[in-house]
Amino acid sequence: MDIEHFKNLADGIQSIIIALGVLIGGGWALFRFRTLKDIEKAKADLEKLKRDLLERGNLKIEMQASQFDASDGSVQYISITLVITNVGNRTEIIRWSHSKIGAALIECAADGSMRLGGEIRAQVFSLYITLKASTIDPGNSEQYAALIPVEKTGTYFLESLIMGSPEETTTSLRKTRVAGIASDTYVAAWGSMMFFNVVRNPPNKLIGAAAP
Repeated sequence: MDIEHFKNLADGIQSIIIALGVLIGGGWALFRFRTLKDIEKAKADLEKLKRDLLERGNLKIEMQASQFDASDGSVQYISITLVITNVGNRTEIIRWSHSKIGAALIECAADGSMRLGGEIRAQVFSLYITLKASTIDPGNSEQYAALIPVEKTGTYFLESLIMGSPEETTTSLRKTRVAGIASDTYVAAWGSMMFFNVVRNPPNKLIGAAAP
């Protein structure tokens, strides 16, 4: 092998080594880039999860009730005012289309045991908005009015169940999974309960036409 031959061979080997170096270096750089991107994405996801766990909508429900009779005495109404306050630190959605407000008469058996009668669903009223969903900001309170028609006197069990946003459900599920008590049927909801006694001839008769 002459010198020229050896030089050409050495140049070829050098070119191959350089090409391999470029490929390896480029592959390593690409690997590092993707790895760093994955790390940054993981960090961003973790920060979002932390924010979601710290930023929570939390509704406090207060229920007030009073009784009105129709002027002809044909039916009694339980008038309910819900005072809803967001005591959390994130705006919360109230899904009225999934929420419930209702009453049930407490029935007593001969043996002294008690049970709830059939559910009587309330109707929530508003002149100016369609109550499918509404939002409530942190620190704010909103009032909503509802009526429940009842035909019998007696003690009624009143309950409200206000459904929150899907985001709050997701956040709550994450927390319950961490605690090991997760349920696939869990939803974010808040409520209140009380007993109310419906009597004959209450002092106020504000519903229905005035008696002649």
